[in-house]
Formats: sequence, C-alpha cells, structure tokens
Amino acid sequence: MSLDLDRIFAGGHVPEWLRAFAADPDEALHDLLPGRADLGHLTVAEPVDLLLNWLRALGEHGGFTDHLDRALASWIETS
Repeated sequence: MSLDLDRIFAGGHVPEWLRAFAADPDEALHDLLPGRADLGHLTVAEPVDLLLNWLRALGEHGGFTDHLDRALASWIETS
C-alpha cells in the first residue's frame, strides 16, 4: 500500500521530505534522523521533533502511522 500524500494533504503543499519518505522510506529516514535531510524552512534543531509532529498531525490519515512504523523498524534493523 502506498502513501497517498496528495490525498492526505487535500491538494495542499506536501513537504518535500514526506515525498521522499513516500518514495524511499529507508533513505528518507537515513537522511532525517542524523540531521542530513534538506528540510527547507522546516529545519529544526532535532529532526525527530519534526517527525513526531508529523506523526501527531497526520496520525492515521492514509496509513501514515503504519508506514512510519514499518520504515522505522526497517531502519533500525539495517542501522
């Protein structure tokens, strides 16, 4: 099942990192968690805070929680 960000954001602006996550979750997390991801105006001191904010805001919309859960489990296993 793919992550339909355009439906989740109802035609609004989708942050580029979320698009990268939808395309390749492992690579996106590999860039975000150590602070290497280009977040544009969303740059924060702790990238995990941004990820948690997206998790709270998007929650179950379009299965984001499930996608993130699987991606984090895979990232932990490979890292």
